[in-house]
Amino acid sequence: MALQLMYKFRIDGGKVQQMNKRFLSNQYKNRTFDESEKSFFDKLHNEWWNDKAEEKQTWYDILNKIVGKNIHSLHDYNKHRFNFICKNYEFIFFEKLKERRESKEKGKEIKINILDVGCGGGILCEYMKRNFFYFLLKSDMINGEWSRGYSEHENKKTSMNTVEINIHGIDISKKLIEVANKRQEHEVEEIQKLYNKGEEGEYTGTYYNSEGAFFNAEKTKNILAEKLEERGGKINSRCNKIAWKRNNNWNVRINLRYQNCDIADLVNSSDEDRKKYDIIISSEVIEHVPNEKKEKYVKYISQLCNPMALVVFTSINKNIFSYIYTILLAEYITGIMKKGTHEYDKFIETEELNDLCSLFNIKNIITEYVIYIPFIRDYFLTRRMKLLFLSSFVYRGVEKGDTHSVGKIGRRASYIER
Repeated sequence: MALQLMYKFRIDGGKVQQMNKRFLSNQYKNRTFDESEKSFFDKLHNEWWNDKAEEKQTWYDILNKIVGKNIHSLHDYNKHRFNFICKNYEFIFFEKLKERRESKEKGKEIKINILDVGCGGGILCEYMKRNFFYFLLKSDMINGEWSRGYSEHENKKTSMNTVEINIHGIDISKKLIEVANKRQEHEVEEIQKLYNKGEEGEYTGTYYNSEGAFFNAEKTKNILAEKLEERGGKINSRCNKIAWKRNNNWNVRINLRYQNCDIADLVNSSDEDRKKYDIIISSEVIEHVPNEKKEKYVKYISQLCNPMALVVFTSINKNIFSYIYTILLAEYITGIMKKGTHEYDKFIETEELNDLCSLFNIKNIITEYVIYIPFIRDYFLTRRMKLLFLSSFVYRGVEKGDTHSVGKIGRRASYIER
């Protein structure tokens, strides 16, 4: 009897081992990265926010900042990336709002879900959190014709309309996600300190941490906006006041959270947990995805898109000039980037990316080319030097026969380019 039990245990154990091997094998097939890339960026986790460090910097750190070395160039890219995202999403968003109003939908809460794939230490996520409010104000989205339309439709003044921006950053590097979360925690601590010291003043704002908990800093003194300018305080406090002056029926909430996972994990999560997004950003990521997994990577992005979602890729074009610029000059001659940051074989041409996206019903809107100038520490548009590119796409995941809005966005691409 004992021998039979031992034999059965060995057989069952072997089955379990086989199942584990199959599970691990499937995990490897589904994931969109390789371990060498993950290990490389793990080692950079201490440099991700060097330009924001509070400790005293050495002359070497200062020189690197002046030149725009390593991660500094990503910080410098923020403004250009954010403007590109906003000007492309503006048209899509208005088309959605128009359809929403024409359908006489009465819901007052508007949600914009944003996914930053390969967010690293949160450089772009934090920038979006601080500046999306300005985008809403600049675009007149919280005081425009469409907002007045709601009141006209219901023939009465609405009590409160809400715009909720949910920013979700994911990355395969656990260390980089830890860096991003620590900055979130530090921000909440600073807000709590200032909130406790708050006195009556002219600013008001609502602040959220990574878990969605919030502090309502009503009527705090001006120091709240001044001290939190670096961490998003100014954007929430000052703009809430401006929005209140323009239309006191609007409330804007901006949430930011990070998650250590691969995009495959989001796609393969249960239906209850899976979220669809209105904006998906893949910034400086696809050139690190193995060539044999690029198609799967784009497929996963399409599976996370809401209908009419904006998809933005920023990457390095594949040609001899980009090789000289990003590898020979940047990595080996000047040392602005660490050696081994890029592999030319993994670069992707814009035409190849367009073809890849079209396989999954993602249509290109426009592509811009830029060049980064060290010392000046800024990116400039260029038409001839096709080195770095920003490409916007719209996911045509609409019902059959419903191509009206997609056509409009395609026709407006020339306007965006201007």
